Amino acid sequence: MPNQDGVYVGFWTDYDQSSPLRQRLTLPNQDAATLLAFLAIIVTIAAGSSWGLWRMILHMLGRPRRTGEPVRDSQRVILRTVSSDLSAVIRLVEVMFAEQTSLRKYPQPLRKLLPVLVIALVHWLSFLCAGIFTSKISLGNIVIGDGGANCGYYISPGMDESPPGTLPDDQLDWLDTLANNTVAAENYARNCYEAENIADCNRLASQRLEWRATHNASCPFAPGICLEGDNSALTLDTGHLPFSKLGINIASHYSFRRVMTCSPLNNAPFIYPKNLTSGEATGTPEQNRAYKLAPKVPLAYIYSPGTVNDINVTYLAISDTYSGYRLSHYPLDNDPNRATGPHAPLNPKGGEGDVTVIYLSMNGITFTKPSYDPFFSATFPAVDDRDGRTYYLKDYYATSLACVDQLQICNLDKNECGPLESIMNSSGWWPYDNKTVPFREKAATNLVRLSIIYSRVSEAIGRLGSRALRLMDNYERPYQLRVDREQWKTEVSHWFNTGLAQIQLNLLRTVHISPSLNKDHLTNPLNTTKSKDITCRLVKFHSIGYTSLSVFGIGFVVVFSAFLLILGLAEPLVLKLVGCVHPPLVEAWKNDDIFQFSKDANKGAGEYAAVPAHAGGSGGAAPGHGNPA
Repeated sequence: MPNQDGVYVGFWTDYDQSSPLRQRLTLPNQDAATLLAFLAIIVTIAAGSSWGLWRMILHMLGRPRRTGEPVRDSQRVILRTVSSDLSAVIRLVEVMFAEQTSLRKYPQPLRKLLPVLVIALVHWLSFLCAGIFTSKISLGNIVIGDGGANCGYYISPGMDESPPGTLPDDQLDWLDTLANNTVAAENYARNCYEAENIADCNRLASQRLEWRATHNASCPFAPGICLEGDNSALTLDTGHLPFSKLGINIASHYSFRRVMTCSPLNNAPFIYPKNLTSGEATGTPEQNRAYKLAPKVPLAYIYSPGTVNDINVTYLAISDTYSGYRLSHYPLDNDPNRATGPHAPLNPKGGEGDVTVIYLSMNGITFTKPSYDPFFSATFPAVDDRDGRTYYLKDYYATSLACVDQLQICNLDKNECGPLESIMNSSGWWPYDNKTVPFREKAATNLVRLSIIYSRVSEAIGRLGSRALRLMDNYERPYQLRVDREQWKTEVSHWFNTGLAQIQLNLLRTVHISPSLNKDHLTNPLNTTKSKDITCRLVKFHSIGYTSLSVFGIGFVVVFSAFLLILGLAEPLVLKLVGCVHPPLVEAWKNDDIFQFSKDANKGAGEYAAVPAHAGGSGGAAPGHGNPA
């Protein structure tokens, strides 16, 4: 049932649970509370019906075998007249500890009360626990999407065909959407991965995706390219995470693995300096043209990490004293259709992976202490004439760092895994047989792959610029107050967290689009498919306005309670059947009720002084009950 909250209301299957506990019923909180209250009432009624049967059975089994057993007579009267198990427990205890009674006078009968007392007490505790159990039918606020108007992923409808230097409305809206999504993911990474979590962290199926770090990992590039040695890289690896960690709700057991390996680079092979005498560029024609595009800008160096359409990609290092931190990235996926890729030294070992080169310029930044981090290198001393203090300035016009992003998909049911491969590989490994797998599994894998595209480091930092640096938390312009020795690892870890948050949030946005999204010029591919409901109900998440209940729990309570109620209604039939076999038992059942009525009428006359039959009076053996039948 679609609604404005994007939550499916009704029955659904949670494939993460074992059968028969998979079936769920999601309702608004108020409706769920009403249903639970109704179930608690049913349990209470069933408890009364169950005790009615038990007291009749115990009454018939409790006939005295000789005269002069007023305690047993009182027990039978209590069982006959008290309709509540708890009240029966209280009355039986009163019989055992009444002032008129002593264990010396009636030792055997009093001991015979204990089994009946224990049975009544266990019965009361059992149904008390059953009443509490009804609250366990509530499984929290994990829900699935409803497939309504909130469902879909919105993209630009086509390639940019606008005049050079301009962008159409759909492209602008798309870029705005990507920027907002990146900011949201970066905020989520800060608040939910790296710090005390906030309330909004609990909306996803898993608050965070775990990973492990390997320091001093093998450099993923050619020998001599990693700045601090061929075994100085940092590898971040999630291991094999089941799709269920993302909230994907399918019967098959698939997993994914995200790996990112990064290292500061030796810039020397990629620098093209100007001639210090003539000021002319001495690089390739492509780099030389880049100089001429901005003749008035104080260019220091050109860096070229790769090519796009056989044209060198260039980073222009501008040297000034005011621009601050400048963080630029260059995604260089190996795409033969666009002749895109890194220069040979930056090709990842094994040939599979998406390379992103990141450049950092630090213009006008004053470090209060020398920084020996290779990405934030600043050890050049400078004395401030005003106070005589020594500060430290950048060592290079630009530093660089490169990362390789990789993905692996596995089918855990078949114990099969594809290779570690490029995320952007359109012909990558799929965990199923396309001819036999259900559409639900196909749609889930497509959604996960689409979301993982936005976990690359280029997506994590590309729209944030210098705001992506955790170093900025300790920056007060123009002073950089603190830099850790391996600050670059802190930055890389944060970018990886941001990428993982992108995966999680993008899946959530599929079933519940971002409020800031402008859909006017974008298109939703799911609107053109007949399986929108299936696709949009693949993702589980938490919603504070809804409660999911166990269908098995509801069914068990209803069926068990109905069974006891039916048995309770069958009491006259049971008495009739017992009367055919053993009439004295039924006669005693009826007489004890009459006896209690007579006792109440004659209370205070001193005729029942031996043992109290119930609170407020005393009583002995009922006339005619002394001898066994």
